[in-house]
Amino acid sequence: MFFDCLALMVGLVASILSKFPASSRFPYGFGKVETVSGFTNGFLLIGISAGVVAEAVERISSPVELEKTGELLIVSILGLVVNLVGIVAFNHGHSHGGEGSGHSHGHSHSHGHSHSHGGDGDLSQNENMQGIFLHILADTLGSVGVIISTLLISYFGWAGFDPLASIFIAVMIFLSAIPLLKSSAKTLLLSLNDTQEYKLRGILNDISIMPGVAGYTVPRFWADGSKVRGVIHIQLLPGAVGSVIKNNVDKRVKEDAGMGDIFIQVEPEGSVCWCHQYKIY
Repeated sequence: MFFDCLALMVGLVASILSKFPASSRFPYGFGKVETVSGFTNGFLLIGISAGVVAEAVERISSPVELEKTGELLIVSILGLVVNLVGIVAFNHGHSHGGEGSGHSHGHSHSHGHSHSHGGDGDLSQNENMQGIFLHILADTLGSVGVIISTLLISYFGWAGFDPLASIFIAVMIFLSAIPLLKSSAKTLLLSLNDTQEYKLRGILNDISIMPGVAGYTVPRFWADGSKVRGVIHIQLLPGAVGSVIKNNVDKRVKEDAGMGDIFIQVEPEGSVCWCHQYKIY
């Protein structure tokens, strides 16, 4: 429950900061804060799964008999209902273009669980919302696990169903957190996706064969959300007009959707020309 509350707080702060306008010090604003939040929540999910597994292994080696299973079942069912309401409210708010109202209310019981599972669904484009959503599903799946394990224990009388359910849920937590960590890490590293890289290769190839262009140097491109930004130096052949070449390159770049601000520098042909060797960040 502590990790769930912490995740919601981190997500809320990130959502607020992301709305701050751009400034001279932060020319692109604080949009990446939401990605940092998603990355942080991914690690919190990994920590939760590790903690649940450790506790479950301990309970398997040293079984503890459950008491008051009837009260536990009632609390778990109520927790499940609250979590389902939270999921519906979150999805409803997100589908209407809001920040999403992530309500994560958990279950509490004497043998302590904090679980998570989730899919990214339509939240995959916002790591912050995805991280919060996974934590909401954490309690939801945890409540389901408690209900099932409590019923099995009541019917068969074996307390081992509880730690087995914990391990199963922890594995699902871990698996759901990995895609979030990967996507948020790629965003923070400014990595281009396959589509962006394919388009960029086509643009650079067209630039290299333009009339008046000897080649290009210092190409640096990176992803900024759905946009590709970067800088490139164009080397001119003797007699080429720099302003014309620059306009032609700029026009070619803007033909592809998803290309953002590209700084184009034209310069006379130098002693080194890398027409097909470029770096993409």
